[in-house]
Amino acid sequence: MHRAAALLAFLPALVTMPLVAACGDENPPASTGASSSGAPAPTTSPTGTSPPDGGGANTPLCASEPRTAGTAIEIRMAGTQPAPLGGTIAPGTYALSEVYTWTAPIADAGEDIPTQQVTGKIASKTLRLTATDAKLIGAEGTESGGLGADRLTAGTYTTEGVSFVLRPTCAAGPVKTYGYTASSAGIVLYDGDRQEIFSVVP
Repeated sequence: MHRAAALLAFLPALVTMPLVAACGDENPPASTGASSSGAPAPTTSPTGTSPPDGGGANTPLCASEPRTAGTAIEIRMAGTQPAPLGGTIAPGTYALSEVYTWTAPIADAGEDIPTQQVTGKIASKTLRLTATDAKLIGAEGTESGGLGADRLTAGTYTTEGVSFVLRPTCAAGPVKTYGYTASSAGIVLYDGDRQEIFSVVP
């Protein structure tokens, strides 16, 4: 069973909830953790590694620490992006497992048109959350060039409806608002047409 299928079982308890359904479905169900039947399987680069866990709750908010995530390959999806549903966020550590960008549905031209395409972009991110603080350690890059340097973003956060509002203190910057869906399996963050799925790290 794909991870998305298992995740979808949690969503009705939230309300109804970055993910993907079968090819050609223009309104796929969302999920945290993986794709449903027919959608791209969790895309971890063969060269991705999972550094040992470190830091955590006792690490100062602005202190750097190792990532606990492997490398996720970005997939471009043609269709309607699932809507964020909010939910209760559990404090803990989350690792980026899937990344999607969404484009408008492709009109039927009487031929098989792919609804999923690899973009060549990759990312590796670890998200640590307390009841009030958020810490994101991550790197992005391309399959051909590899990951860039780690970047740390940390600050306080609140949830407002289906919005996750981050107020960075390091590196300092403007308030950032994401759509989000949370379940016991993980968290999905929505940033425009981009959808990042973070799975719970046991």
